[in-house]
Formats: sequence, structure tokens, C-alpha cells
Amino acid sequence: MKTFTKFTFVTCLVVLQAMAFAQFSKIAVSHNGATTFYTNLNSAVTSALDGDTIYLPGGSINTTGEVLIDKKLTIVGAGHYPDSTTATYQTYIVQSIRIATGADGGSLSGIKCGSIYFGSDASNQSVNPYIIQRCNIDNLILSNWGVSASQFLIKENVINGLVSPYSAGSIVFENNIFNQNTFYVFSAIYNNNIFYFIGGLNYSPFYFPPLSNSVLNNNIFVVTTSSYPYLGIVIGSQGCVFNNNIFCGNTSFFIGDWGNNLNNYNLSTLLSADTFINATTDVFSYSNDYHLKPGSPGINYGTDGHDVGLYGSDTPYKEGAVPFNPHIISKNIGSSLSNSGNISIDIKVSAQDR
Repeated sequence: MKTFTKFTFVTCLVVLQAMAFAQFSKIAVSHNGATTFYTNLNSAVTSALDGDTIYLPGGSINTTGEVLIDKKLTIVGAGHYPDSTTATYQTYIVQSIRIATGADGGSLSGIKCGSIYFGSDASNQSVNPYIIQRCNIDNLILSNWGVSASQFLIKENVINGLVSPYSAGSIVFENNIFNQNTFYVFSAIYNNNIFYFIGGLNYSPFYFPPLSNSVLNNNIFVVTTSSYPYLGIVIGSQGCVFNNNIFCGNTSFFIGDWGNNLNNYNLSTLLSADTFINATTDVFSYSNDYHLKPGSPGINYGTDGHDVGLYGSDTPYKEGAVPFNPHIISKNIGSSLSNSGNISIDIKVSAQDR
């Protein structure tokens, strides 16, 4: 049984207060040991101070339009995997989130959300560093033209839409699942991700290569159509280095024909069904098991000696993408008061190592 440190114990109390005593609808803002509750995320962010932590309950989060984050905040939800949030429900933010100048050093984890943008113009998009971890994101737009945003760590997320860093720098994508083709990504590092590619020419390589001057190590690329076996991130890439990746498709996969790419120790002509323990869908599914099958050539084949794919690296994809804070795994809350005015509450919490 794990022992809570003082920090995690206090954190646990905050989460329990937000859930048990606020009818699962309160957002908790923690500042120097004191906690204030809100019913609206915009109000919580506006009232919070630099360095505060905002704990989001499970369920749909109440917002007033787009959520603007322009200060250093640690924002953590209950998670997004259905089987890991049976006691809390997924933390779901329908509206978009915009992270702007002033948010340096902040982080966002454990939520399912719409689009995440960094800034809206050159005057408010100087953000560095920032961490997005263990989220399910509809669209991720890391910057626009003229940005000075940099030093992003994007780790252990499910990313369903366009990733568009443009001129942002020092971006590291680790242990993510990209659920469609990737566009216009310049100068990034990709380690141990899974890429799904849907057939169809949905980028313009004559104007914007989908990848440029990037390094890709230990990733798995899955082509999900027989009509366009070569399309996606690879065919239009320029100036990239591909090291120890696996390409799963219906035919031999070659490394970019647009020029100046380096191909080092990549594996091709493998089938998805022979690579993963169970991943039969053409897109990401919570029911898929992305561990490598016994006997897969990707086992211990990474540049670091670990597996290729999500469960490689020193800090692999965390099962269920559970956030770092104490996690509520079960609850039983009475529906009525006793004669003495008490209510029965039974909540079990699991400490997290990371």
C-alpha cells in the first residue's frame, strides 16, 4: 500500500472536498494551502494567481465561452479514459482553450477537450515552457505566424486533429497517439508516438511539407487504407531524420520522396495486426491494446534500447492516462441523511507515482 506524503495527502483532501462535498460540480483553486471553489472555469482561472493549482472534477466543466489562460497555472482533471474514470466520469471541456503570454511554466493534464490554441497573434503568444500531458484533444494548434512560443512538452496525449507549430521551436512529442494526418510541423522531436494515417491528399506539399527538419525516433506509423498506401506524414517530409521506426501498411513504406530525409534502421512491410496485441480499428480506440505483441521486432529496438511505440522510453505511456495527483478509484455516497444529520461517504483513492 502506498503512503501519502504531506503534499499528496493535502492534495487528496482538496480533491475529495471538490467531489464529495460539492456534489461533483465544483472547481477547486488551491493557493498556499487554502482552497476556494468555483462553478465556472473562466471564473476560477481569472481568480487564480500565478503558481496556483486548479483541480477539475469529472463531468462536463462549466465555461463561459473560450477559456483564456494567461498566467502560470497547473490545471489537472480527473482523466479521460472511460475505464479509469468510472468513479468520477471524464473531465470534459467542450469549449476551446487558449494559452497566451503569461502562462509560462504552466501545465494542463487529465482532461478531454476541444481545441487548444497558443496565442491568437504575435502580441500574446510568447509562451515557454509549457506541458500538455495525458489529455484527449480535438485539435492542437501550437502557434501561428510570428510566434515566439517554444519549449513545449506534449506527452501521452490522444491528439485527434491538426498539429500546427509553424515557427514554434523546441517542441518534443513523446508517447502520443496522433489520430489523423499531421500538418505543417517544423523542427520538432518525435519519440515513441503512434501515427494513424487516413487516405487522401489532405495537405499541400508544394507549399507546406507536413514535416520539416524534424527528428523521429522509435515511432509506429499505421496506414489505414489500401487506396493510398504512401500518403501521410512521410511522403511530403523534408530534411527529416527517421530512426528505428516501424511502418505498418499494406505495402512497403518508403521514407519521403521530397528530399533530404535520412532513413536509419526503420522497419517496414509489417502489419498492424502483427505489431500490437490488439489494435484492429482504423483509428484510435480506448479498447485497443497498443503494447507490442510477443516476438515483435519492435521489442527493445528503440534507439534507447527500449521498445518502439507508446510503451518505450524511460517514462512510457501510463495505463489509463491517469493524472499525477491522487486518483479516486471508487465512491459510494449515501442518498439521504441519518437521524443525526450525517451522510455516509466511502471514497477510495489511489496514490500515483507520476
